[in-house]
This record gives sequence, structure tokens and C-alpha cells, in this order.
Amino acid sequence: EQLFLAGADVFRLNFSHGSQEQKLELLQMIRTVEDKYSHPIGILGDLQGPKLRVGEFSNPSGEYLEQGQSFRLDLDSAKGD
Repeated sequence: EQLFLAGADVFRLNFSHGSQEQKLELLQMIRTVEDKYSHPIGILGDLQGPKLRVGEFSNPSGEYLEQGQSFRLDLDSAKGD
């Protein structure tokens, strides 16, 4: 409520973290403040975007890159080198 009174009229909820129950509680809190002050409040749902998934390297210790060295990520399922 204090954030709203200070001028916030949009709240961003990060759906990548926390439970659905926590998000529901936050949504209900926001809507309660919205009703109390008869003023619309926006909710921005921040959804997790695609993650780049990489497989395994041939070297179990991983790989180290030197400055300027080229390195390519691909979708090949073979172990990288």
C-alpha cells in the first residue's frame, strides 16, 4: 500500500521465483489496494524466457577460453570440445 501511495501504479511480479500461492497472495493484496482507493493498478507478469541449454564437454573439467578465442554453441548432442 505504501508503494501505491508513493506513486507506483504498476507492480511487476517475477513468476520465475516463488510459489503460485505467493503470487496469488500478492495479486489479492494489490487488488485490495486498488479497490480501497478506487484506482486501477497494473500488474506486469514477468515470465521466464527461453534458457540456453548446453550439453556436456569432452573434458570433464570444462573448457577455458583465451581472450579472442572463438567459441560456438550449437544444438549438436555430441560432447563439445
